Amino acid sequence: MHPLTASTYEYLAQTDALRGMAGDVIKAYTKAMDIFNTVLGGGHPQTKRLTASFELFQRENTANALNKQGTVLKAHGDLEKATQLFLEALDIYKEDYDSHRYMIDISENISDVKFEQDLLEERIAVSAEALKMRRRIPILGDNHIDTKRRMEAHRSLLKSRLLENRN
Repeated sequence: MHPLTASTYEYLAQTDALRGMAGDVIKAYTKAMDIFNTVLGGGHPQTKRLTASFELFQRENTANALNKQGTVLKAHGDLEKATQLFLEALDIYKEDYDSHRYMIDISENISDVKFEQDLLEERIAVSAEALKMRRRIPILGDNHIDTKRRMEAHRSLLKSRLLENRN
């Protein structure tokens, strides 16, 4: 029952989150919050910060689950329901982030659905937004190989639109 022990549980939660072990994350966060609440109290800045961090994890976990469900539905051809789940996941991330790696993944899933639905203009719009997000994230930026790949894919979409307009 010491704040350093709680901090260790918090670090374990963060490590487990990176490893995708949601159940262990929840256990570690719960232990850390119990210690901080008991020793420092609910109003202490560390307790508030940890609580906010745990709530953020829970929102991200929910968004990721929606994205995974949408991906399964997309693979089975239920494009309408898949799109609905992708949009719900995107809304959760928009509450906390301007740009986030998972927001890009979800946007690219929506773009894929628009492709399968043969909705070129909507696909171009979603692709452009995903590309903007990708470029805003410092670790990605214009020179990242995935950003370059998506820029080329976006150019191809624009070329398709030009060809379609010519016909």
